[in-house]
Amino acid sequence: MEQRKSVTRRYVVERLYEIRRAETIAEMLNSELQDVRGKVSTIRGVSYDGDRVQSSDHKTSADVICEVVDRERELLEMIAYATKRRAGMIEELKKLQDSRHIAVLYDRFVEGLSLRETARKRHYSIDRIKQLQSGAIQAYARAHGWEIVPDAAA
Repeated sequence: MEQRKSVTRRYVVERLYEIRRAETIAEMLNSELQDVRGKVSTIRGVSYDGDRVQSSDHKTSADVICEVVDRERELLEMIAYATKRRAGMIEELKKLQDSRHIAVLYDRFVEGLSLRETARKRHYSIDRIKQLQSGAIQAYARAHGWEIVPDAAA
């Protein structure tokens, strides 16, 4: 018989919150990517018509473009990782047997809805959503071969 890993409820909930964090990280990285791309549009050629001014910044346009391209590559890789991680975790949710469990966990941890918002969306009371969420967390743990134990026992 396979030994189940003992985890706390908090561990499972934190694991579920990773879905939302991956989404938030992807959004922040996309925003930074737009900022980085905006830098390229501000690069201009050098005008030799005015007075010569000595500057401490010796970066050429080519240097700036290379930095932007390198940062863009890094950001795209991080966005791809965060997006892939989020998609994989959503697939894990879909493996649960009870569609109500899937719906509640999706609303709470993927969409980031509050208990009140989830209750309104699903046409349940807040207490019922709490019950469903508790059962869904248990089911998610079982699906991963985990046994939820009290915080002190883990």
